[in-house]
Amino acid sequence: MKVKKQVPFNEIKRRIKVPNPEKRRCTVSSRKSGYSEKQVFTSDVFPKEINAKLIGYYITTSKKVHPAYILEVSKKELFLKGFKGRRYGRDIMHELCRKLLSQKGILYIRNVKRADLSAKDFDYENESKIYWLASKCIEQFKANMFLDMKFVCRGKLCSCKLVDVDRLSELIYGYGVRPVIVLDTEITNIGEIPRSKQIKP
Repeated sequence: MKVKKQVPFNEIKRRIKVPNPEKRRCTVSSRKSGYSEKQVFTSDVFPKEINAKLIGYYITTSKKVHPAYILEVSKKELFLKGFKGRRYGRDIMHELCRKLLSQKGILYIRNVKRADLSAKDFDYENESKIYWLASKCIEQFKANMFLDMKFVCRGKLCSCKLVDVDRLSELIYGYGVRPVIVLDTEITNIGEIPRSKQIKP
């Protein structure tokens, strides 16, 4: 992917297309996903050119500022089940994004997280997409405790209960992954970035 090494703030594009490297393959083992069989993801889960929109800015440890974009949702669902799915789910999502899309011009790549939803320039509530968030939580309902993973469903933040702790039951859910990328482009002539526009690792 061709990107400029430095770009003035007023020239940062709000929408770009990310080329699909193609001929990539990533296998998710049942040992980590908790699902009954291995899951194979190839480059075909994304289009040849992937639409991406600016959602914020990534600040490196050396205080350089780079634009961050969110891409389309994968066409194939990642299935997670129970204790294993919840334990390894975030790592699996990040690995899928990296292995399928990493390329020259991209500084950093991972799956979207819950924290990204609060980015000022990300209007997820007006989208009709369904996808995993690389974020987990614990929920308590009266006498029952659940180990959850977060996902977005048609503009709403939701939880899927992968584990019912009290009943020791494990459940299966499947949603797409959604990459967030940081371009290897440093933004120049930029002042202080508000927290609401900063994307965390």
